Amino acid sequence: MSRGISGKLSMKDIIIASVLGVICIAIRFLFMILGGILPVAWFASHMFDAIFIGPVYMLIVAKTRRTGPVFVISVVTGIIFISAAISIIVSEIIAGILAELALRKGQFENKFWIMVSYVLFSFGFIGDFYLLWFHKESFLKYSENFMNAEYLEALSRLVSVPTMVFIIISILIGSLAGGFLGFKLMKKHFVKAGVAK
Repeated sequence: MSRGISGKLSMKDIIIASVLGVICIAIRFLFMILGGILPVAWFASHMFDAIFIGPVYMLIVAKTRRTGPVFVISVVTGIIFISAAISIIVSEIIAGILAELALRKGQFENKFWIMVSYVLFSFGFIGDFYLLWFHKESFLKYSENFMNAEYLEALSRLVSVPTMVFIIISILIGSLAGGFLGFKLMKKHFVKAGVAK
């Protein structure tokens, strides 16, 4: 049986997952800030953070090969960004669980299941848009406290079914691109540098 399923997390695993998890959260935070400048940038932000987090995610899986780190990173991400939308913690928990199940299915080695896991992980942040899509008026009213009127007006105009479809497709594309980038870097640089097998 794979040690990724049966073994317990060591202190080394916890430290590695913590450091890399902080990097994942920092990348998301960066693109979230950019999304606060233009509504269009916000809608596309999760595609870009999925691209850049990909290599970090693959390194987390390669270095720990155990159940736990991905779920913990998902939950911590949800807690940190809960002020943006309480629905983030829900979507992050669901995504974290599904991502871990996919990793276990592939015994932490099968590239297909690792990729599936990363796609699921990337969709964890989609809870960021829940209030905007399903409680638009309440969201816009609440946002008046910290967003300027011009930004909110542009945001209101952009909210539509096609935009929602764009966000879903963009996250899928970003996570696939990030996953393939992660695999490529794992092969070319991480293994060569001795940080992954």
